[in-house]
Amino acid sequence: MEKLKVSLSFRRQYKHIYDHLILQPNRSDYVCRLIDTDMNKKGQLSEEEIRRVVMEVLQKEGGDMIGLGIETRSNLSHDDVDLINQLF
Repeated sequence: MEKLKVSLSFRRQYKHIYDHLILQPNRSDYVCRLIDTDMNKKGQLSEEEIRRVVMEVLQKEGGDMIGLGIETRSNLSHDDVDLINQLF
C-alpha cells in the first residue's frame, strides 16, 4: 500500500507540542491514534453535558437533584433513580 504523506508546521506557541511529538517512537502512528480518538468522541456527551440534560429533564418532570442523591416528585421509577445515581 502506498503511504500517504502530510507535512506539519508548528507555531512557536506550540513548541511544547512539537517537543512532545518528537519524543514519540512512531510519530505517524501517534498522530493517527490522536486523530482517531478525536473523531470517535464527536457526538458523545461529556459528564457535564449529561448532568445538564438530566437536570433539564428533572426540572421539566418536577424532580430535584440533591447532592448525589435524587429526590423525586414525579413519575421516575426507583430503577430510574438508581440508574441516574450510578451515572453520577
